[in-house]
Amino acid sequence: TERVREAIQRWSRAAATDEDALLLHACLRHKLLPNTAAELADLFEVVERYRRLETKIPTPTQIPGLIEADASDHPLFARGDPNQPKETVPRRFLEVLGGRRYAGDQSGRRQLAEDVADANNPLTARVMVNRIWHHLFGRGIVATPDNFGQLGAKPTHPALLDHLAARFTANGWSIKDTIRYLVTSKTWRLAARAKADDDEADPEGAWLTHARTRRLTAEALRDSLFATAGTLEDQMYGRPFGANATAPRRSVYVRARRNDLDAFLAAFDAPTPFAPVGARLNTNVPAQSLAMLNAPLVWELARRWARATENIRDDEERLAHMLESATGRLPTKREVRALRGYMDATQSAIADQETARQQAATELAAARDRRAAILDPIRAKLIAELDQQRSGHGPAPLAAWDFRRGTLDLVGQCDGELRGTAKLDAGGLLLDGRGWFASAPLPHALTTKTLEAWVQLDSLDQSGGGVMTIQDLDGGVFDAIVYGERKPRQWIAGSDNFRRTQDMDGVVEDQAAASPIHLAITYGAGGEITAYRQGQPYGDAYDTSVADFRRDQAQVLVGLRHGHEPGGRSLRGRVLEARLYDRALTAAEVYASASGTPFVSQQQLLDALTDTARAQATQLGRDIAAAEARLREADDASIDHDPWTLTAHAIFNLKEFLYLR
Repeated sequence: TERVREAIQRWSRAAATDEDALLLHACLRHKLLPNTAAELADLFEVVERYRRLETKIPTPTQIPGLIEADASDHPLFARGDPNQPKETVPRRFLEVLGGRRYAGDQSGRRQLAEDVADANNPLTARVMVNRIWHHLFGRGIVATPDNFGQLGAKPTHPALLDHLAARFTANGWSIKDTIRYLVTSKTWRLAARAKADDDEADPEGAWLTHARTRRLTAEALRDSLFATAGTLEDQMYGRPFGANATAPRRSVYVRARRNDLDAFLAAFDAPTPFAPVGARLNTNVPAQSLAMLNAPLVWELARRWARATENIRDDEERLAHMLESATGRLPTKREVRALRGYMDATQSAIADQETARQQAATELAAARDRRAAILDPIRAKLIAELDQQRSGHGPAPLAAWDFRRGTLDLVGQCDGELRGTAKLDAGGLLLDGRGWFASAPLPHALTTKTLEAWVQLDSLDQSGGGVMTIQDLDGGVFDAIVYGERKPRQWIAGSDNFRRTQDMDGVVEDQAAASPIHLAITYGAGGEITAYRQGQPYGDAYDTSVADFRRDQAQVLVGLRHGHEPGGRSLRGRVLEARLYDRALTAAEVYASASGTPFVSQQQLLDALTDTARAQATQLGRDIAAAEARLREADDASIDHDPWTLTAHAIFNLKEFLYLR
């Protein structure tokens, strides 16, 4: 403490050493020093004023540059080996283009730039106009814009290339003038449909007998989706936005980072920022079709587009307007009729699937009612017997595991298995930080829920271990009971990247290492997260977003925060029981469950039935499982979009939308 106090004093005098800075940084990182607005109320106004002033300071523009320094000629390395220097080679331009030497004591960079941009240099202007031609026509006169050498492609029209290069230099190297010249030419106006003879002699249009059909570039395709939906922002300049975002700005402003690439643009051959790219790849692979069919961005823009055309009351007029917006031409009556037929078919399919889903749901409800008629009287009798032994009883969970008895789900079909070094004994699930329990996929969809567990820790000083987790099968999205991750010795509702996590600021844990404690976290429909410890509310409840877990696409972990490997996310201790509920329990229900009164399991109910009733209940269980399977199939096959959104999505997937002709 004295060492920290001295470091703070030196810091306040601007005399802190490197060791002082490291010490204070460690104290802040471990939350041993106050560093929040609540803890430093007197400084809050000063910090806010500082931040307001800071935002007014313009960000300086930094441009990397080069300075001239001592320059020298270098030896030729035999076969590229730096350990075999040969004769010194003077600095100069390419020998084949004259190769004048760069004398003097400077580097020669300026002379090199002058030689490259010299009007007598036969290559620079040719390379430049070839690149312009490449971007306008989809293929350069020289098909390898980065390679005019021996290994590059030969020009299809060398005289045309020379003409454009000469004109380019004569007009002051004006790119805009060259573009204007090309797009007003007869060649630019050629149709993509070739004549029979030309199609055979020039199938790719390399000899300019017809225009080349080519796919839109990745950025142009993304912009076209937004423009067609009527949401593209044409504002120029400004800060970039992150990859995989739904921002309606032009795609040229997507931030390019090597380790964070936009998945949609990457599917359509957007170059990776590793090296210069003169000619992009122009592939036609299944990933592109899958992106257009399944990408959330495409579906969202199809929905927006469908809504934007709702003011057009006549269906055929609306369809014709949508086709014209997407293709830039007036559609034919035949095309409008075909699109109307597609939309009618989607309406019929939606109705049929909804009928099938309702029928499956009705059969499921009837089977559950018949089984409940058999089981509920027995359940009431068993609960009454338990009430005579103990006061109160806990709510019925969706799944429950008593690790003192094994890894079977005592309620449903979510049995699990041990992973890593996890073990079972009479005291429950033993965890040493390298093992955990993983359940089978949950046959239920979950949004509102409650996680509940009885746990004893090996040590109160561990951090980040998950007691109980529900996660998607990839392990990326999860909700969990987590110990000591954000603050030492405190419990939190863990989630992916803390997306639904806030500090609860409950009591500091001081008992879990000496004896088992009861923990529960409830997730309400409105996003309210409430934690309980020993049956009592723990810390502060808060509101956040709610994670949805799809049927057969989620599982429960015990002892691992999330994922499929320990990686510092595992717990060290013992878990006695874990339970999962498909709703947010009330405070009274949590208290009743924490009292330790057992609930009536499915097996207990079956054991209490007569042979005839047991056979009926067992068969009804099979009927329920079959009905649930049919309902899942109906849900999986259901169309979750309206017919107009589906029609807009179909137009987005037209070849004419993806390709330029």
